[in-house]
Amino acid sequence: MDDIENRTRNLYAQFFQQQDWPAFKRTAEYYLETAAKLKKKDINCSDEASKISLRNAQKRLFIGIGCELLLKSFYLKNGYAINKAKHKLPTAPPHLLADYRPEDFREEQTYDINFLVGHLKQVCVFRDRLEISRGLKIARIFRNKEGHIAVYTRELDPRIYSDIELALMDFYRQAFEEDVEIAFAGKKNEETRFYVSEL
Repeated sequence: MDDIENRTRNLYAQFFQQQDWPAFKRTAEYYLETAAKLKKKDINCSDEASKISLRNAQKRLFIGIGCELLLKSFYLKNGYAINKAKHKLPTAPPHLLADYRPEDFREEQTYDINFLVGHLKQVCVFRDRLEISRGLKIARIFRNKEGHIAVYTRELDPRIYSDIELALMDFYRQAFEEDVEIAFAGKKNEETRFYVSEL
């Protein structure tokens, strides 16, 4: 890796601790709210035919990023490391922060959404875990695909967005003891919303 890559990567290098969870949650909610409220008029593109496709692609990418950051917040809140270990540790990941030293972890590398979704049941056994898992898996696909390819699809089955909405509602109730009203509406004149409140 050349010097400029190392220097740039080091700008982001940090060992995240339990008290960092609110920052991840706030940032996740920024992305989720932006995804929910993003409109065609917000897309700066001279090609009118592409605006809806670009809006939907950005919406899906923000949903994926928001869900990844929300999961990282949840792991940290529950005392689990989101940084990858430098070497093999006595226990399998995810690792409890209280069991290890900061020096055991890579500051420059955190777990991705694939790991976070796949190991969620090791942090907490949720009621409605299949519903939560289904929605988060869709968000994982959004996160992994929209940032890497340009496929102009006008619309997805609305049930895909509904699955994510239901997953997030259940997740918020159990993970944060909060209620979230969320609608990633994609059709013209559909109401969009994102509100978080205490139960």
